[in-house]
Amino acid sequence: MREHIISGAILDCDGVVLDTMTRWNRIGVDFLCDCGLEPKADLVERLAVMSLKESPAFLRDEYDVEMSVQEIEAALDARIRSLYTPCPKVKPGVLETLQILRNGGVKIALASTTPRLFIEAGLAAAKLSSYFDGIFSCDDLEIIEGKKSSRIYDMALDFLNLSQDETIVVEDAFYAILTAKKAGYYVVGFEDDEEYRNKSNIISVADVYFENHAALQVWLADCLRVG
Repeated sequence: MREHIISGAILDCDGVVLDTMTRWNRIGVDFLCDCGLEPKADLVERLAVMSLKESPAFLRDEYDVEMSVQEIEAALDARIRSLYTPCPKVKPGVLETLQILRNGGVKIALASTTPRLFIEAGLAAAKLSSYFDGIFSCDDLEIIEGKKSSRIYDMALDFLNLSQDETIVVEDAFYAILTAKKAGYYVVGFEDDEEYRNKSNIISVADVYFENHAALQVWLADCLRVG
């Protein structure tokens, strides 16, 4: 339990705010199948740690896709767009979590590997945009690094103008949790079905772990009351 007020929160989008990971993880698989190619067993895991700027070249080179990088990127973008418009699926209870943070005076940033265009469309469609003070994407020109690097968290923290000691990072993906923890952040592990295979690893690395937003809300309320 944290013993001082949480002043800032950096939240992942897919798997924490929006319930999109199951369909996300099918995008590369479905793309290759439509090309008549057989995805390898480790495809989802390998794509998970890449930004969307990195994925098209990887697919072309790894699977000899007879398309240009730009054509692959356009094909993937079309599939991804459908996850965020017109009616994105949100994580149950996320609105209440955001309200608790906002009512507690906590600054909120969103940090995602998803391109900004899709994030903003999804948040707007879900009527959640107003809760976020800043949005950061690994595809932003100032970042252009996936979450194997802490750059996106560092930029979000700098934007919030807070210290690590008063800021939490909420993530569902094990590799991202590992990155944030190694960079010195207080990490809240959040359960998503697509990362369930890594649950024990996540629990061993994250500072705290919650299976849903209801459990997270209890913890947040306690932290904010302590402050």
